[in-house]
Amino acid sequence: MRRCVIGAGLAGTLLAWRLKAAAPRDEICLYTGDPAAADATAASGGLVRAYEPDPAAARPAADSLAELRASAVLRDWADYREIGSVYVRAAPVESAPPYAHGMPVEGAPLESLPPGAELVTGTALARLGIHGVPREAIAVVERRAGHISPHRLRLMALEDFRRRGGEVVARVVERIGEHGDHAEIVVDGRRHPFDLAVVAAGPWTPALLSRSGLAGPGVRTKRIQYQIYEVSGRRPPPFVDETTGLYGRPSGRHGLLLGVPSEDWDLDAGALPVSLSACRDTEGAARLRLRELRLLRRVRTTAVCDAYTDARLLRLAPLGRCLHTFTGGSGGAAKLALAASGEAAGRLLAGPLTLAATSRTEP
Repeated sequence: MRRCVIGAGLAGTLLAWRLKAAAPRDEICLYTGDPAAADATAASGGLVRAYEPDPAAARPAADSLAELRASAVLRDWADYREIGSVYVRAAPVESAPPYAHGMPVEGAPLESLPPGAELVTGTALARLGIHGVPREAIAVVERRAGHISPHRLRLMALEDFRRRGGEVVARVVERIGEHGDHAEIVVDGRRHPFDLAVVAAGPWTPALLSRSGLAGPGVRTKRIQYQIYEVSGRRPPPFVDETTGLYGRPSGRHGLLLGVPSEDWDLDAGALPVSLSACRDTEGAARLRLRELRLLRRVRTTAVCDAYTDARLLRLAPLGRCLHTFTGGSGGAAKLALAASGEAAGRLLAGPLTLAATSRTEP
């Protein structure tokens, strides 16, 4: 079998790596696009946790973290730092997804949270350096969580993919399509047939589908922007605060990564101009919630596009019999990527038994 994955961000690279590991005799080609183009993987803050307020995202988040923590190789590849996580809920706590034994289970009691997690309120949050949350808000605090380097994980998986015999092609795919019983891609004006092609091009997906005359699964682009600040005072653990939108994590010895969600949609993929209003919103939210912290200076601002779908999940979606997309998320797809790539590889290889035999072992 000849299969290709178009796009070498974290999602596409992990999918190609899974496919080659599970089917070593198959020819797997990974098309990286323009290696100089900025992408969301290189920019990702890499927060990872088991808890997610969206029940559909909770299982892949928990699965991804479990696989990461169970594998010394993956922990090293991802530069995993287990320093905890805080998720502040703006909605009433009754709407939080239930868990049992670390996995979401319909009808399970709310108190059955991911392993090592607990529900806390304002006083306990203040001890973590997060202040002034509304009285009705409540937070899920996880000890077994933290952050990774999605870029390093991508590079290490790419290296192992090559070692296993996978082919990496640093070319831009111009068009894709189906012809009879096979997929066809066009690169540098030449046609290349494959038994299967998967588009995992992130924010470049809508343009590729449009050039190919294909209707995609509602993929849109959206700005992601965050700032790295040099700070003094008390740094919180990695956190998301729904009440202000502020999210962040420690960065280096004296830094803090901070950002707020954007509503800048349908932008051209690639590097974006910095949004000064996003910087002001971030700094205002930080003054409100991180009262024991002082922002000394803005060291760096990162602004890129990422791909979103209506489902707000990283998942495989069919374009035809031989064509699929593998993209989408909520701007934090890095925390879902291990589980999502394993599930996608299992579907493409026609069976969970193949997936179980390859995705839960050491690389």
